Order: sequence, then structure tokens, then C-alpha cells
Amino acid sequence: MRSEDNPFTGILYFGLMLTSDGPKLIEYNARLGDPETQAVLVRLDSDLVEIFDAMVEGRLASVDVDWSTDSSVCIVAASQGYPGDF
Repeated sequence: MRSEDNPFTGILYFGLMLTSDGPKLIEYNARLGDPETQAVLVRLDSDLVEIFDAMVEGRLASVDVDWSTDSSVCIVAASQGYPGDF
């Protein structure tokens, strides 16, 4: 985005689905409301507010972000055929 003169500040998440043809991109997302976020943020040991402040202030590279080594799972129910036509 920076190379196209559209710098982005925040969190950019991309959802992948593993298929027999390899990984496929399903979506880009810039919010933390999705079920997948629940499985990721529960493992965050650092202060999320400190991380957000550092993003806004342009000093994220100076923040140590620590993650738990514990496992986490999120199960999502989807309509048959998702993400294609259904």
C-alpha cells in the first residue's frame, strides 16, 4: 500500500483456505470482530493498548510483542458451499 502512496496504519488480516490446489485467499479484513481473532488474541501476552498506541504513533518496530506458546482453536460453522456459491 505504501508503494501505491496509500500508507495503512492498523491491522490487516487475510483469511486463507487450504485447498488441494494450494492456499486460496478468501478475504482481507481490517477489523478484530471475526471469529478467527478470538483464537489469535487469546494468545497475546503483550498489552494490546500499548500495541495500538505504537501503531498510531508510528513506533511499532520498537515494541516487543509477546505471544503465549499455548495452543488455541476456533471452530466456525458455515453454510454448505462456502465460500463459493450456495
